[in-house]
Amino acid sequence: MRATIAETGLDDKVCQHIDVGMVQEVIPPELIAELLETYQRWEEREQKTNMISIVYWLIALHLYPKLSQRRVYGKLVSGLRTWRDDVAEQIPVRSAFSYRREQLGSEFLQELFARCAGPKATEQTPGAFWKGMRLLALDGTVESVPDTPANRAAFRYSSDDTTSRSPFPQARLLLLVECGTHLICDAELSSCRQAEAPSRDVLLARWSLQGSLLLWDSGFYSSRALFAVRQRGGHVIGRLASTSLPTPLYRLVDGSYLAVIYRDQRHRRGESMLVRVICYTFTDPRIPGAGQQVYRLVTTLLDPFLYPAKEVAVLYHERWRVEVVIDEARTHLRLSARTLRSLTPEGVVQELYALLLAHLVVRTLMLTAAHDADLSPRQLSFTETIRILDETLVPLGLVEAPRRAQMVQGLYREIGQQRLPPQPLRIQPRVVKRVRSRYERKHPDYGPAPALELEVQFQDIIELVT
Repeated sequence: MRATIAETGLDDKVCQHIDVGMVQEVIPPELIAELLETYQRWEEREQKTNMISIVYWLIALHLYPKLSQRRVYGKLVSGLRTWRDDVAEQIPVRSAFSYRREQLGSEFLQELFARCAGPKATEQTPGAFWKGMRLLALDGTVESVPDTPANRAAFRYSSDDTTSRSPFPQARLLLLVECGTHLICDAELSSCRQAEAPSRDVLLARWSLQGSLLLWDSGFYSSRALFAVRQRGGHVIGRLASTSLPTPLYRLVDGSYLAVIYRDQRHRRGESMLVRVICYTFTDPRIPGAGQQVYRLVTTLLDPFLYPAKEVAVLYHERWRVEVVIDEARTHLRLSARTLRSLTPEGVVQELYALLLAHLVVRTLMLTAAHDADLSPRQLSFTETIRILDETLVPLGLVEAPRRAQMVQGLYREIGQQRLPPQPLRIQPRVVKRVRSRYERKHPDYGPAPALELEVQFQDIIELVT
């Protein structure tokens, strides 16, 4: 995939010499080539692009979200301009990218993410473990997709009400995140109209949670989910749904109490299990609902001496780490004010897994840098790491292997120096400020505005009123 200037020839194609800098430290070309062989996704004819370059280009689309597709590819090959003059002519047209994306499909990106993702913290990683258990959190988000007939059929609007539904079809992503590193360990994609519970069950079914402590919000609470986590060796701290009223069985010394839940909680039958309920409120008057709203947690950690109630309540707020991860992906890698680029459901799935891979690349580099600097990865700047990725893309592609290895170590040290200031507690009321528009909501059947002929001028279509 990569060769030094001295080893290359002008007869080689540009796509054969793409170097994506630090991205290759996390996702090496050899891994992509191995999967291409497994899935038989090699290109039949290598024209201006090949499949390895397309995979890296898909990931780079989210590192450079403000650039067009061709400009992103131009960014990846910009270092080659130093020794060849045909770079501009070998940047593919837009239709070529679409053709290659269709050839590659979405299943390949899903498998690549599955190979690269997963928890990577060690017990020495600050904030990654609590009392010997790895901290994981579960939460979901939705992403707007282009309003095409195919996307509407696959992902749908948020509701059928034309006055209040989402302006675009939306895809739902459920994320399993490692709290100590902000790495996305797994994801499940569905239509926004599908509830999060089915995706939660799919994620839990394919994960071994041995030695893990899973944090989730009230929307994920169900007795079946608690049983599933325990059967897979994990524990849970979650918010109780407001409709769930477990009867206290035994009051513990720290004020929490034990209760019984059933696999079929609605009919109170089937297998039963003891859980512990912890209630708390906020005391600072600056916090909305302080002293009035009571928060209730349910946990499978039953021992009040080993797991004191107040420590459990404080630990539960590590769940906010998922919100930070969602912000990193949506705000910095995707520019959430925009929809995705893909006009087909297959392309949407492919694009979302490329987004997850881009986030994985940045966070893995931050983890390595933090480990070398003996820091928590959460102390480092996500946006500054992206900046370093960008600034070093060309230099890393122009040096030979020994110098490259030395530069990479220096870049890890530089990433480790980009530290965030101390972060205050995050307390926000659940309110939304929306700007109302004076225009009527646009519906799909309106269609695009009619195109005017090129020779039509404004003076031909206006008339003065006297």
